[in-house]
Amino acid sequence: VEIGCDGLDLMVLFLIFIAVFPGKQKDKWWFIPSGILAIHGVNILRVSILAMLNNYDNSLMQFNHKYTFTVVVYTFIFVLWYIWIKCFSGLKSSVK
Repeated sequence: VEIGCDGLDLMVLFLIFIAVFPGKQKDKWWFIPSGILAIHGVNILRVSILAMLNNYDNSLMQFNHKYTFTVVVYTFIFVLWYIWIKCFSGLKSSVK
């Protein structure tokens, strides 16, 4: 697994998202490590599936690496961020 495919940059991105948003520090102390573990798990699954695809058909692996899994992983991080905002940040929506 090359640098950049290890998910470290995504984990740092997630950490920064949560760190800069409002919320209780005690919630951040458990949410950040839990989110990083979840991102790591998704990335392990991603790398495993890409390895299987590479054995089956390299062109499928290339397409899914570039497009499908990029969307999936960033969407997963966005969902974690959304959960933080809705459940733990204390921000109230002005839209009704």
